[in-house]
Amino acid sequence: MSPGAKPVAAHRCPLCRSEQHLTLDSLAEVPSARRFGICATCGLIFRLDAAKLPPWPSREKPTWLTESGSVDPMKLRRAVEADERMALWRYGILANYWKAQDMRPGTALELRCGFGAFARLLRAAGWQMTCLEADPHHASVAAEYFGLAVDSLDASWQPDSEPADLVIACDVMSRVHDPVAFATLLSKSLHPRGLLFVDDLSSDFVGASNLRGHFGGFAQT
Repeated sequence: MSPGAKPVAAHRCPLCRSEQHLTLDSLAEVPSARRFGICATCGLIFRLDAAKLPPWPSREKPTWLTESGSVDPMKLRRAVEADERMALWRYGILANYWKAQDMRPGTALELRCGFGAFARLLRAAGWQMTCLEADPHHASVAAEYFGLAVDSLDASWQPDSEPADLVIACDVMSRVHDPVAFATLLSKSLHPRGLLFVDDLSSDFVGASNLRGHFGGFAQT
């Protein structure tokens, strides 16, 4: 703690339940909307405002929407291009993994698919995609521009009776208030011998030994 810093109320780690005593000056170093803490006991990265998060992965208002709700074409184009760059990077990692494991394309479920850039790459590789998105604006762009059928991801979502061979959860676990409960729910949507692919600030948490047993295969960036 720096000289003169005032302690604030402790945050409890959602994994090991130990208290993390943070200070006002350390909290001021990061924007209030994206405050994360690192547990000194178990190393989990977690949202300090996790109690305010919904039980399913949400999105903030898209930056490419104007105050009136119309689309800014240039901002939308930049957002789509950024989504495509990230998708290419993730696809390279995932493709190397499934080739090393001698996996064959089957059914795939992507949560919080955004504009669907990752889903389009996987579909071209032979995967049968099911896409879920929490934000209707992203879902409409994915459907209108890229021909993807996107289902709503909200509190009513439940895993299908037919589990998928591949489940993709990118930028998901750090956006739910109870990652353990959500991962347990997510495990029901994955075939016992399937693969979960995670890219998230909380990836280390999702890959922890207490959750790894839920999944037949696990890969992360």
